[in-house]
Amino acid sequence: MATKVTFSASRVGSCTRVLSAGLLGYAPTPTPPEQLRYIQAAKDSSRWESLVKEDLRDLGYKFDIGGYCPACGRDGIHVQLEYPLFTLIGHLDGQMTGEGWGGPLEIKALNSNGWSKYLSKGLDGFPEYRDQYTAYWAARKDPRKGLYAVKSKNTSELDIKEMTAPPGNIDAIIERLTYTAAMVRAGKLALGEESDKCWFCRFKYLCAKDDSNTTADTSRVPKLDSTEMVKAASMWREAANLESRAERLHNEARDTFLSAGLSRFEVDSLDISIETRTRISYPIEELRKWVPEDALGKAKRVREYREVRAIERKAQNGNS
Repeated sequence: MATKVTFSASRVGSCTRVLSAGLLGYAPTPTPPEQLRYIQAAKDSSRWESLVKEDLRDLGYKFDIGGYCPACGRDGIHVQLEYPLFTLIGHLDGQMTGEGWGGPLEIKALNSNGWSKYLSKGLDGFPEYRDQYTAYWAARKDPRKGLYAVKSKNTSELDIKEMTAPPGNIDAIIERLTYTAAMVRAGKLALGEESDKCWFCRFKYLCAKDDSNTTADTSRVPKLDSTEMVKAASMWREAANLESRAERLHNEARDTFLSAGLSRFEVDSLDISIETRTRISYPIEELRKWVPEDALGKAKRVREYREVRAIERKAQNGNS
């Protein structure tokens, strides 16, 4: 089996072409002098992180910060997620403790431009930060509630968000990284993505973006052929056939039992009872005519789940 590639959680929101270029050994262009200040600012992040942690403790927040990670040579709480084609590794700034918490603590410090952008767009304005925290959330066993703290380097203002759900979509992240890992395994560069970081990208000389408007770009779908994956596909087909047959048999038997015209009877050691029940529903379209939208919002419950869909591909050029 081919070796899995490793992605850093802090980079999962990066352009897929940049990720693949680094893994394939392409060299970035030298850093322009005008961008060196950003590198120096990144080196100062540990100092800002310590200051924010002091602020949070003063505000009564409780969290663990882990320690030195010998496997990675850095401080933080080591987290690791395994997937068929890649490993995702990261280090939490901390993990919230106490009743009702358990989620990751992440700390950022931004300059004036970044601070303004964060206040107007939140984490959606920073895809790398959003996806990093989403990966950290997925790595916790029972996150319940976490904390995201951002400090302004210019004004020392501190924005604290208590997180009760991941800010991004972990399935979309896994799909992007799986595609990138599959391309790297094939020795190819992944297609790039439009980003506000394109202007200072050090892999511009390799740039080739995915500007396709088609919704069925099957060239980006990785093909897995391990024994366990092929077996799972066979099991899926068998289960689908059994479900279809079970539903058909159940409906035929139900109609036959109803035709007896009895409320209860026994047949072939089965005790059959037939009852008339009432099901009440409140169609959302009708409710909106009578109930204010803000009241509906208070009653809304959102449950996130992972749906698996399997669709048989049509044969192309004589091959399936």
